[in-house]
Amino acid sequence: MTVKMMEVIQNFIGLSTDTKPTSASIGSTFYEYDTRSHHICYDGTNWRGYGRIIKEATVEKTLVKGTAPISVNLFSFTGPFRLRKLWGMCTEATNTVDIDDCFFNLYDGTNVVDLTDDQSGSGVTLDGMKVGSVFGLNATATTDMFFQDADQCRWLEAQYAGSELWQRGIVTAKNGVTNYVRFTYDSAADSVLDVDICFHLIYADVCGHNPSALTAV
Repeated sequence: MTVKMMEVIQNFIGLSTDTKPTSASIGSTFYEYDTRSHHICYDGTNWRGYGRIIKEATVEKTLVKGTAPISVNLFSFTGPFRLRKLWGMCTEATNTVDIDDCFFNLYDGTNVVDLTDDQSGSGVTLDGMKVGSVFGLNATATTDMFFQDADQCRWLEAQYAGSELWQRGIVTAKNGVTNYVRFTYDSAADSVLDVDICFHLIYADVCGHNPSALTAV
């Protein structure tokens, strides 16, 4: 590539799903405010992420009764990514009775890969949780999620929630199909469960040539 001079720098902002300008000044930047990642235009048309890009995706889901186990798709992805953190926070607790055997997993349309304890184990029980309660991927084990109920002030050490390291592990995708990060739970058919959870995923691409294209669903 021929060395090019950066003269007039344009700064753009938008969603990761927005089409980036194809006639931008060389050296211009684009900030994706939903993933919190930065990109630079290196030839006036094409863009490349720069720096150590750590992204965040969020989605809010309402959990209700159903035939157990109930699996909710949170995020779709088509390529590998570095998984940093995965957690949910209760934002509305209309009724949180009867929600247990909760765990995170991956699904490619055929195979299920557990990120935390599966239904055959203890999972984690969220029965009766309150607004502000937090639960998520445990950094020290794959047997259970951590769960911090909002019934009192609490302290969760970094060794459980995950310290600010570059990555915890790598998630790979089944080629040619859409893969999902899911949340699975149990709730009896006669339950009155009605709770809103905001799920957060902190991640980064494994390689800029094959971005994960991770999207909230």
